Parts: sequence; C-alpha cells; structure tokens
Amino acid sequence: MRKVVLFAEDYGHEEFIRPLAARLAREAGVEMRFMSRSVRGGPRKTLVELKDFLDDLDREREALPDLLIVSADADCSRYSRRKKELEGVTGTYRWPVISAIPDPHIEQWLLADPSAFKAILGTRCDAPSQKCSRDKYRELLRQAMRSAGISPPLAGLEFAADLAGAMDLEYAGRADRSLGRFLKELRGKMKQWGETLA
Repeated sequence: MRKVVLFAEDYGHEEFIRPLAARLAREAGVEMRFMSRSVRGGPRKTLVELKDFLDDLDREREALPDLLIVSADADCSRYSRRKKELEGVTGTYRWPVISAIPDPHIEQWLLADPSAFKAILGTRCDAPSQKCSRDKYRELLRQAMRSAGISPPLAGLEFAADLAGAMDLEYAGRADRSLGRFLKELRGKMKQWGETLA
C-alpha cells in the first residue's frame, strides 16, 4: 500500500484533490493510504509550514510517504512563479513530490468540466474567462447552485468529491492547463506504481 501525503494550502484543495487522487489510484489498481495536512493563512504561511513539515520528515518525526503532493493556488501570480516558490522549498526533498497548482484558484478546477457540474448539481456552470478574482469564481459557484435549488454553505466545496468522481478528466485537463499538468504527473506516478504490481 502506498502512502500519499497531501500538503494543501486550504480545505478546498483537500476536498477536491484527495478524491481525485483516490480515483486515479483505483483506475491504476493501486492501493493508497492518504493523509492530509491543510494550512490556513495564504501562500507565505504555506511555504513556512511546508518547510517545517519537510524538516520533520528529515528528522523522521513523521513516517516517510511514497509521494508528497503539495497544493497551492497560483492566485494572481503566474503558475510558473508559484511552482518555483514551492520547488524552492521541496527541491532538496529526497522522495517524489508533485505540485498541484490551480491557476488561479481551486474553484477553477471545480468548474473544469461543465457537464460533470450539471450531472452532479443539475445545472451547467462554465468557468469565467476573467482570472485572478477568487470571489468571482465563488460567486459563480453559488449562483449555479442557487439556480439548482441548493444553498451551499461551503461555497460549493461540499460537492468537490462528487465533481472529482464525475469529471471527464481528459476534457477537464484540456480545458484547464494547470489541472492537466497535475493529472499528467499524478497519472504517471500511479501508472508507475501499477506496473510494479503487475
């Protein structure tokens, strides 16, 4: 059984990435034990706490994972800048690390497949063309849910696992490049693990 740790910027990342990774593991025939570490407080705090977590791993205060997924929104920075910041912390880590960087926000990934959104929530919701405004994405999610007769207390994140399970991942990965990058890396790792079982 593979141990995977998700070090996530916030609850929204955890709620979507965890079931998405579990889905890919099932599809690859890989048994996986998943652990999550969520941070609150934005990009700077994420980097500080990630460094502390990696220091604990190096000192063997934590059991070493087979894979570490580090997730943080690109926010109003470019994808490449956020990836460079994360790699600045994880670059010396001795085990596999995959970055999950929604560009600009995790809500964009929830909207990557409008057909899945409609299948789960009964109404279609397309990602907006405007970037960088998290409030715009959250409000779009809320409006779509209200039109489906749902009052979302967590701005739609309560449906993240269902959306991760229903998405056409090929379509979603093409529709959102940042999601496509993550899916490609994670599928590659799952495939590698699956081949060692065969």
